[in-house]
Amino acid sequence: MQIENVINLALIFFGLVIITIFIIWIVRQFIQKDNSIISIKNAIQNKEYKQALQLAFVYIKNKQPFPIIYFYIAQCYEALFQYHKAIEYYEKLLVLKANEGKNVFTSDIHLKLGELYEYLKDKDIALGYYKMVLEKYKFNSTALIRVSVILFEKEQYQKAKSLLEVYLKIKATDNKARYILAKIYYHEMAYFKAAYLINNIIETGKDSLVFFGFEIYELLANIYLRMKENAKILGLMENFIIKKQYLEKALPLTILALLALGRKKQASDMLNDCLPYFPISTRSEVLYQMGIKFFDAGEYYHALHLWKLAHGMDPADTKLSKILDTHRALSDNPFLENVFTSESHDFINYLIKVFHVASSNITDEKDIAIISLENSICVVTKKPEPVTPGPFLNIEDVVKSLNNKKPVTLYTLYEVVETCKRYLFYSKITIVSGREFLSFFSPKDPSSIGDSKTKGGEIL
Repeated sequence: MQIENVINLALIFFGLVIITIFIIWIVRQFIQKDNSIISIKNAIQNKEYKQALQLAFVYIKNKQPFPIIYFYIAQCYEALFQYHKAIEYYEKLLVLKANEGKNVFTSDIHLKLGELYEYLKDKDIALGYYKMVLEKYKFNSTALIRVSVILFEKEQYQKAKSLLEVYLKIKATDNKARYILAKIYYHEMAYFKAAYLINNIIETGKDSLVFFGFEIYELLANIYLRMKENAKILGLMENFIIKKQYLEKALPLTILALLALGRKKQASDMLNDCLPYFPISTRSEVLYQMGIKFFDAGEYYHALHLWKLAHGMDPADTKLSKILDTHRALSDNPFLENVFTSESHDFINYLIKVFHVASSNITDEKDIAIISLENSICVVTKKPEPVTPGPFLNIEDVVKSLNNKKPVTLYTLYEVVETCKRYLFYSKITIVSGREFLSFFSPKDPSSIGDSKTKGGEIL
């Protein structure tokens, strides 16, 4: 009996020893595991990413994959700008968690993957990850703003606007989001809303110029341009003009506003004042671009003057040679400034002298003048440009609105383009152009309008 008790005690003792050894082994495994993870974490905190990767891969080789290790590996690759590898391990982490039925970090990882795919310019995949987050957490602010930005870039303005409006209920003071919304309003031609938002951003933001650059002021100026609020453009650009900052963009906007307000001398003086602040190598291009602004505003001879100055600075610039050659008729015939002028009063007075009519016989439209004679109707184009289908059909509409059957003569310095010949109206009118136009309007030979039968002539 005593021997049996001794044996039982020995067995119990042996069992306790085995259990103790097993427990010690398990504890050691956990300690080693914790020490390995702590070492990896410490290396990351010390920005020793390559060392952290070495430790992590040793851990994976010797032990069962552990989610936090994949997370650390992905972080290291991201810090080393190896985004493809970072994506690989973030996606492995998602698979591992899905297999384990764990979703603790899923939304954060989806957001991170969306961010990395954006870095790699793969906006479609990034959008997919952000949308997965919104499916689970529809008010996740990070996902809302990122989806909004990508949709805006894809010109899906309506969808972007809907999400931005939700986002701004959460982050009402986010000026970046408000600015994107303002740009959407601009594209939708909701100019008042766009201007209101941008003005509010500028007024409340301490460093709008630093944060958004000149772009936000440029957008507001373009909004005012479309709203015909030209005086507001001058106020917005004034400080930049005075300080000679961002002149390559501020000056054209200011010139446009001044010309729209009829302040052409001030526009010319401002150009003369600002031109020396541009690099010498760019001045001819500045004059060329400003010439286009003056030309579009009806200041044709001032535009020619600027283009000639630009050509003198850079004779090798082919576009300057071409535009001067195109408008050589204006240069060679200064009297045409009486016809092609932004001054309506001077234009009407010249027509009175040429056509020998009273002012009551002349109707001054936007791009044409209508002269009603006893036996005919004359139409004079006010732009030194070829007559294209759009303006040609507009002339037809104006003539038809007069409701009379008198023959029509169209006076244009340049030709009526070939595509206009397909319209029936073309065959019903007489066209005076090219040399005959010059001869007719020359103060030396204001001949009778009834003698010309030329159709579609060109400047030779």
